Amino acid sequence: MRVFVLTIAAVWLTIPLSAFAAGPRLIMIHGAPLTKPVIMDNWQENIDLIHATANDAGISLKELANRTFVEVELFSGPYWVEYAEADNVRDTLQPESADQRARFYPAVQGRPAVMAYEAGLPRQVDAKGLAILQRHGIPVSLDSRQSSVATLGILVAVSLLIVFAGWRINKRLKEVDYGFDPR
Repeated sequence: MRVFVLTIAAVWLTIPLSAFAAGPRLIMIHGAPLTKPVIMDNWQENIDLIHATANDAGISLKELANRTFVEVELFSGPYWVEYAEADNVRDTLQPESADQRARFYPAVQGRPAVMAYEAGLPRQVDAKGLAILQRHGIPVSLDSRQSSVATLGILVAVSLLIVFAGWRINKRLKEVDYGFDPR
């Protein structure tokens, strides 16, 4: 009976630990438009982010070719558990040491935000995942503001070109001698 109770206790105690071991202990997100790497070290939040990418995005990697992205490095396993507990995470964590890599593509022009892991199909990031990324300063949408700024810049440039062309034409007309005196 004593062995049975100890076995049950051991199994019961390892269930929560194995649940935590199912996700990356650390996540590093880096690359333009970020000015410095973001390191996510809340294990439960990291697991929630991974779960937030469970649904197929319904697009191919080829369709992501021209979209803006940030690099995502995932650090999993016992080594990274100890590493995270040592409080030196922000100083020494290197992207090339990651166990898995992905790219996060923010939503743009009506297309959803996508996480593309190095192995597997692109995954759509749900609202919970977007909220997690936003809390860490990761841009989750590049929609209207950037498009509006580009459109405004083009309109200003075209307007200035038209004004300049009109000024040059007016100046030329004044310089040409038409052979008659309007007086």
